[in-house]
Amino acid sequence: MEKELDAKGFVRNHTFKGSDCTVIVDAENGQIALLFRWNPFAYFVLPTSRISKAWVDDGRFGAGFMEGSNRVSFLFLADGVKVRVNTFFSNKRWRMDSDYILTGISKADMMVKILEAARTQNV
Repeated sequence: MEKELDAKGFVRNHTFKGSDCTVIVDAENGQIALLFRWNPFAYFVLPTSRISKAWVDDGRFGAGFMEGSNRVSFLFLADGVKVRVNTFFSNKRWRMDSDYILTGISKADMMVKILEAARTQNV
């Protein structure tokens, strides 16, 4: 995929490989490339101007001492379609002050800022 994108003039400024999706951002040309795990032979390239919203989901659930999360992700709306990219995923619940959760939130927050910067730069 990277060789094909490079041949088309895609500048890979930021790459994030999640468990189900790889997101590559070209901030210079205002494009984003997506490669999904369930369809590894087809990638999708779309302009960042088609992203209407991006946000972080910390997956918080439970109450009191049972509060925690087993998934942290960032999401964005591209042409009204919600795309979720996991930054942390586990089969058990972790406390919200766990290093795993905090690292996942940090990665998700960074990617949201990158997507918003690329979108506002090329609108």
